[in-house]
Amino acid sequence: MAGAFIKIEVDDREVRERLEDLRRLMGDLEPVLHDIGTHLERSHRQRFERSEAPDGSKWAPNSAVTFDQLASGGLLTKRGKLNKEGVGRLAARSR
Repeated sequence: MAGAFIKIEVDDREVRERLEDLRRLMGDLEPVLHDIGTHLERSHRQRFERSEAPDGSKWAPNSAVTFDQLASGGLLTKRGKLNKEGVGRLAARSR
């Protein structure tokens, strides 16, 4: 059977027509998707500020090594929180 093959043909015209109908009914999704993105960004920032995972659980505390690295890099305030530069560096890493 060398060189034998199976050919399958699918007539998807009706499916594609229904999908096009759906696209027309939905219209321009860009504004909705922008709103969803804005909400997600705000939600992530708020959770980050509260040190919470998406399920609401608290993050584990930073280790002494993490604090030492942040402090030696000048990225902590006197109270042990990230300063603006530290926040900016972490945000740049997550992009």
